[in-house]
Amino acid sequence: MQKICSIISILISIFIFYGCKKNYDSEIISIMKKMDMDTKIGQLVMFAVPGSRMNPETASLIMKYRPGGVLLFGYNVADSKTLKRYISDMQNDAIKSCGVPLFVSIDQEGGRVIRITEDVTQFPGSMAAGSAADRKLAYKWGRILGIQLRLIGVNINLAPVLDVNNNPENPVINTRSIGSDPRIVSEIGSGYIRGLQDSLCIAVGKHFPGHGDTNKDSHKTLPVIGYGMDRLEKIELLPFRKAIDENVGGIMTAHISYPVIIKNGEPATMSDFFINGVLRGNMKFSGIVMTDAMEMDAISKRYDLGEASLSVLKAGGDIILLSSYGQYVPLIVNRLKKAVKNGELPESRIDESVKRILDRKLRYGIIEMKNGSAALAGYLPGERGDRIVSESEKVNRELSRRSISCIGDDNLIRPSGRTRIFVSGDRVFFQNLNLDESNLYYENITRKQLQGVKTSLKKNIVLYFYPEFDDLRAVARMKQVCDGGAADLVVLFSGNPFPLVKSGLAANMLISFSNTTESVRQLAECLNGDFVPRKGSTIDLGFTK
Repeated sequence: MQKICSIISILISIFIFYGCKKNYDSEIISIMKKMDMDTKIGQLVMFAVPGSRMNPETASLIMKYRPGGVLLFGYNVADSKTLKRYISDMQNDAIKSCGVPLFVSIDQEGGRVIRITEDVTQFPGSMAAGSAADRKLAYKWGRILGIQLRLIGVNINLAPVLDVNNNPENPVINTRSIGSDPRIVSEIGSGYIRGLQDSLCIAVGKHFPGHGDTNKDSHKTLPVIGYGMDRLEKIELLPFRKAIDENVGGIMTAHISYPVIIKNGEPATMSDFFINGVLRGNMKFSGIVMTDAMEMDAISKRYDLGEASLSVLKAGGDIILLSSYGQYVPLIVNRLKKAVKNGELPESRIDESVKRILDRKLRYGIIEMKNGSAALAGYLPGERGDRIVSESEKVNRELSRRSISCIGDDNLIRPSGRTRIFVSGDRVFFQNLNLDESNLYYENITRKQLQGVKTSLKKNIVLYFYPEFDDLRAVARMKQVCDGGAADLVVLFSGNPFPLVKSGLAANMLISFSNTTESVRQLAECLNGDFVPRKGSTIDLGFTK
């Protein structure tokens, strides 16, 4: 058995390094010969599914609309074993309905955007990885996560976020971005992509051509960016070019308007200029182009989703992504069928996208050919993959640790002869602190209590762990407690630091850029003196704005 596993591991390695060079034209032709137009149109749609187990509604959706893929959310995940069974059942129904296995996609970005919490390592978010600024660690992160996802049945991760977060007021991207420097975003993003795809899990870079420099959320409105192409070429497009060089499997478009470039205010998602012109033409991207969720207000509040989806395909997009499974699925599918029937959308245009989709399903081991037909391929990472996954906690610890950044006076982190007063209600943080007679711990503290703490030398230091979703008024109150010479204040933070920095409430901060258990643990270990944090940050936190 050990010898067989070794052979499988070698074969998978060969496939990883050489399989991407193979031409799959003959297999694609063989599959497409058996597809009618309804099946081809179904391949261009990816939608959410109800429940955490196979149910009549999911079965009906797959059998009726023959989707190319499904999108998983947290509510689909009861536990990893149940999810694996659900995915397997959906794949079986897909083979029965149209003879083509599904893309199974998920947003497992890390940090604050995760869906699966069991049997998948909870790595820190993208900005933590950008702060660590280590391409090799980013590769290992992607490599491990890719194997773990594929073992469950997920074959597409809708990551990494390649937006350059150069606007401190960005309400939706912020710590989901790798950072504010396009060079670091490019390096870390491309390392992650290579790792993920070396594990045969398709990466999807998002949100093209860039969602970083906006103070609006496209879930709620249509953001507008007033730059021309010169600016996009210098900053926003660099990470996407690097991703394409790394053979990224998919790119997700942004629901953002660029009126200087596209005069009619049309969002990039529906833009022939951006998709066919810039992405496919200028940047030579030959992979899958998918939309962000079409129900987001940036699209659904302005357009009929059937017409918008038709515009996406005319512009060169391949997959219409839906975060729902209700009324919009038949609306979009029926509109596309009508467009083909009346000649608005040539069959050849549908075939272009189907070929790209089937190519990726073959290239990444989702489809295998059996007797001239498409079948669901198995996934075995082999001994090498097992060894890679065995390092998951080590990689998670190192990535989380190296992201920790000190802003302000680093002498306040491990002071000599001064009493440190930790204020936090966070259980993980408290359990990982090494408290002794020079350290005190409070869940909260008043000015009177603080003034009652005596030290023989200089004034005390309050290290306040500020919860991610707390109100900035909590920091303001703690600042008031410390003002007047009672203590120096250091704010320990695991969430989006930009509002805190902008507020000016904290001159001294220790930041993890991530709220995972490991990130919080590393904040505590840093304060224990186990390692020295980065002085300053690779992330522009708005001080220079």
